[in-house]
Amino acid sequence: MKNTEAAKRGKFVRCVLNGSVKMSRQQLEELKLRRAMLESYQTGRLTPILKEELKYHIQSRRLSEGKTELVLGVERGQNMESPQLSPDEVARRNMRKEQNRTASRKFRKRKRSEIEGLVQLRTELEAKNAELKKSVERLQAEKDAVWDEVTSVLQHVTKDAD
Repeated sequence: MKNTEAAKRGKFVRCVLNGSVKMSRQQLEELKLRRAMLESYQTGRLTPILKEELKYHIQSRRLSEGKTELVLGVERGQNMESPQLSPDEVARRNMRKEQNRTASRKFRKRKRSEIEGLVQLRTELEAKNAELKKSVERLQAEKDAVWDEVTSVLQHVTKDAD
């Protein structure tokens, strides 16, 4: 039941924000503030409520200084497409978006191949390190054997000299 009520409230808020339901400016500002408070409560962050408070403070300061009301950019949830764009501008925007997508794909692919190369290099270096450790152990054992042989020869020489 709570979900359907929340959905109804959300739909009502969207209708108010896009202008299909008429409200006074004060009611609209209170509704926006309540929505920000709810979002802050749900997310556990103060950012939404701080943004709304800052917008309200800026607007009130502008009006008190006799300036015109500042019209803010697109509200969240509203359509981002601007009706003033010509077909050429829309085509250029779409072309830039596609170029950006292509560049992003290439970048991600290049990064993946770099990571795979680094993983391969790591594997090779670990194998080389293990081989070198075995070689060090073998040489250490050989050195110990030679040392033992030298000390035994020296003991025989010193005994024969006495």
